Amino acid sequence: MPYPTTPQPFNVSPATSGGTDLLSQTWDVIVRIRYAPIQVTIFTELNLPDYLTVLTQADAEFIAGQSGTGVATLPAVLTVNELLTMHTDGDEERRLWIRPLVF
Repeated sequence: MPYPTTPQPFNVSPATSGGTDLLSQTWDVIVRIRYAPIQVTIFTELNLPDYLTVLTQADAEFIAGQSGTGVATLPAVLTVNELLTMHTDGDEERRLWIRPLVF
């Protein structure tokens, strides 16, 4: 998806306008997830999912850490020219644990 709009136009110099350099721009975001694999329809002849069923999956929750506590959203910071990656605290392989709410 595209980056959000910047707080100043691209044709204005950050140094002269008191703004922030484009490569230093950040945005606070809230991440939520949908995951209900039993709701996804697969077209067997193509081995591809029906994208409508992918986009309409039920809400899921993130597993916040080794305690297994589930949370509906996670805060994150999106930075220009950097990947936004998320993982479950304490996972040595830096995986993101999720749990479907619909079984």
